[in-house]
Amino acid sequence: KCTDETSAFRYVAYEEEWKQLGENCGWNLAIFRCSGLYGATRSALHTIWKRGYSKLQEHGGITNRIHETDVARSITSAMNQSSCGVFNLSDDLPERRSVVNRFAVNLLESIGVEVSSPSKTTSPPSKRSKRRMSDVKLVSNHRMKTCLINELQFPTYREGLSSIVQNRKCPWWGC
Repeated sequence: KCTDETSAFRYVAYEEEWKQLGENCGWNLAIFRCSGLYGATRSALHTIWKRGYSKLQEHGGITNRIHETDVARSITSAMNQSSCGVFNLSDDLPERRSVVNRFAVNLLESIGVEVSSPSKTTSPPSKRSKRRMSDVKLVSNHRMKTCLINELQFPTYREGLSSIVQNRKCPWWGC
């Protein structure tokens, strides 16, 4: 339920204010709603390398995500085309966090990075982590793909995380 106390309500209210301002000023206004943003310096790989792989990560709802490169490409395309409106920026495969995290663990282990086991992970779950256990956040990227970029460079988390591992840079995993 969207009430005036929820962040979802506030986001929609802010969007409406921007739309009104854009209309009053004659601006071509594009609003970008980014899914879970990840990239070269922030991803499931980084989280697992830093904090370990915990049982908490075995839970969680289905969510969309998008690689920072595809966000940049979408915004650049919107600017070049003077596109207006609201765009959901997300990849093509919403997935449970547990599936993405297991994929990240396998990638790290494939290059010889030791991942701490759940029993060795000592950091308590944050409020945000607890909330993610039940969150389901799904959006459609149809408008993004028809109006801005019809093909993503990283269509799923698999290509995105694999690219991060292939192009890894120090110092985030101690090379």
